[in-house]
Amino acid sequence: MPRYLVMGTYSQEGMSAAMEEGFASREEAVRPLIEAMGGTLEAMHFCSPGAGFNFVIQMTAPNADVAYSMSVMGTANSAFANGGQVVELKTGAEADAVLANAAEAHAKYRAPGEASA
Repeated sequence: MPRYLVMGTYSQEGMSAAMEEGFASREEAVRPLIEAMGGTLEAMHFCSPGAGFNFVIQMTAPNADVAYSMSVMGTANSAFANGGQVVELKTGAEADAVLANAAEAHAKYRAPGEASA
């Protein structure tokens, strides 16, 4: 199942609210959202300086990164400053497979101006 790293920074208002409610409350709020999209929250971490956070999720849904972004980061009261970022994580073996596929595809590509093989 694909894994994603979600990274973000709280707005001033979001950070104040998280501090008031307690940071553990944020994990309690995120977990049902991820589960509703068919995923699993593996870990959630808070970072300083910078009022940041990140979490790792597993999700089978196509375009999981887009689904998460649209459901949380795009809302007016999401408490995110500067949106956020969702990236797919790959193991070394998965990255090697992507590299092999890319090399195979590149071998079949003809750039403009190149002679046909």
